[in-house]
Amino acid sequence: MKINVLAFGAHPDDVELGAGGILATHAMRGLTTGIVDLSRGEMGTRGTPELRDEEAKDAAAILGCSVRLNLEMPDGRIDYSHESQLQVVRVLRKYQPDIVLMNAPTDRHPDHGRASRLVEEACFLSGLHKIVIKDGDTVLEPSAPLPCWINTKPINSNATIRYATINTSCNILASLICRLANS
Repeated sequence: MKINVLAFGAHPDDVELGAGGILATHAMRGLTTGIVDLSRGEMGTRGTPELRDEEAKDAAAILGCSVRLNLEMPDGRIDYSHESQLQVVRVLRKYQPDIVLMNAPTDRHPDHGRASRLVEEACFLSGLHKIVIKDGDTVLEPSAPLPCWINTKPINSNATIRYATINTSCNILASLICRLANS
């Protein structure tokens, strides 16, 4: 399946906070979107990995994403080793995105900067023909998507994107409030 816009975040909720409106807007316009979390956020002080998995699934549905994956890298220790890069390259080649969104390169949380570097380098490596990645018996074709940074500050003054961000954030917040009320 081809994904037009694929967003990577170090933790579940990074993409929703940084690019939820962008993904929702593109999904509403008929493009395919997806989210890849690098970790389960297991070191976070709020919630459990299981709860974050449920919230991630709900958020992806609200945003209209076709794909939501988690690479289960260790939270607090995301690195940009060659092995980690190849995990990301595998996803990039499988979904052949046109645009890749990722954490900003500098941030208070060390995982965010490392995740940014990891994904940016994987975007480059994904286009190299001499790196052979297989999915079963099928060789995944090289892909060189356009990497773009995201963060929690508005990156576009377009009213449609701002509206979608606010509307989507409200839907996610409402879903979380319902979950908390029922627990």
